[in-house]
Amino acid sequence: MSEKLRREVWDLERCAGCGMCIASCFKGVLEFLDKEEHPSLERKRKVLGLSESELDPCYLCKAPCVESCPRLVTWENGKVEIILSGRSKTPVESGQPVDIAISLLCAAFENGLIDRVLLISVDKWAFKPTPRFVYTPKELTELSLNPYVWTPLLKPLGGVRSRKVAVVGTPCVAQAIKRAIDSSVSELENFRESIRLVIGMFCSGIFRYDFVEEMIIKEMRIPAWKIRRMDVNHKMGKILITLYDGSSKEIPLTRAQKYTLHGCASCSDFAAEWADISMGTVGSDNGYCTIIVRSPVGRECLLNAQEKGFLETTSKVDAGELDVFIESKKKRSKAQEIDLLFLNMLEALQKPEKIPEVERKFSSTFLKKSVK
Repeated sequence: MSEKLRREVWDLERCAGCGMCIASCFKGVLEFLDKEEHPSLERKRKVLGLSESELDPCYLCKAPCVESCPRLVTWENGKVEIILSGRSKTPVESGQPVDIAISLLCAAFENGLIDRVLLISVDKWAFKPTPRFVYTPKELTELSLNPYVWTPLLKPLGGVRSRKVAVVGTPCVAQAIKRAIDSSVSELENFRESIRLVIGMFCSGIFRYDFVEEMIIKEMRIPAWKIRRMDVNHKMGKILITLYDGSSKEIPLTRAQKYTLHGCASCSDFAAEWADISMGTVGSDNGYCTIIVRSPVGRECLLNAQEKGFLETTSKVDAGELDVFIESKKKRSKAQEIDLLFLNMLEALQKPEKIPEVERKFSSTFLKKSVK
């Protein structure tokens, strides 16, 4: 069934790179190859005597990879229960979204709401991203959490055996988990039972590791081992690089755009609308972070952190500023319409009876007349 992914996602460079298809593939035949932004299917051959034939590794599969791919459905607007502005009080005082997430998770650990977190951390020497589980607040505060340098975050999720897993990621990660949880396919049951909390970061696009190698290390001449953390401030349009010596460097987001994953162009979700809690700098004053609660689980997590004194919150949020960023990214839905039309055109080449339907869709997509 990975043929559908190849035809409708990978070949059109729409892959989110989330890794959910790999996590859900119980046959273990999907994997990211070096430098590729989408998985590849492992081909298997059967040799019997002098004859050799290619096997279909997806034979009789219920296609959990297709069922959980965030790019194969059209997404509506997510729910909003509470919008606040806040900053973390412990383990550190900060208004950075990553620090807010860590505070929420530390409080959740203490209260037994979660027993592990899946996130992207970077190693100290090469600042290279790796998906990993952390099991204690101490581990959480000691690592460098970085959701914006790409690696297939959800890849390790397939083997987890817990009912209290939290995940921190970008909007596409939240969408993939939402699809897995809502699916009735038996191979995805483990995800439905194990994932307790999803924290989503505001996102305009995530960067390949090339960004670190070429722009930070080579162009800016900053050794990787000197980088303490990397924060993205969409409100200011900047990437903030903090070094271990306490100094910092800024990079305009526009300069980093060429390193964005190709699949990000197909995403219209800025504010992680399918996470339990989403957060980012847009909509809040400097030094604060906008926090959007989107589910009962998210509300429980926020209240727990507030009661424990981990967060300081205020109702002051610039909803207009937030809407500008949200609506700006939703304009990418036009690209999704064009992708879908292209797929329909390919199908019509095989099934001529579909041609009139494709002609109507082409007219509605490209030949819309303005109404005066």
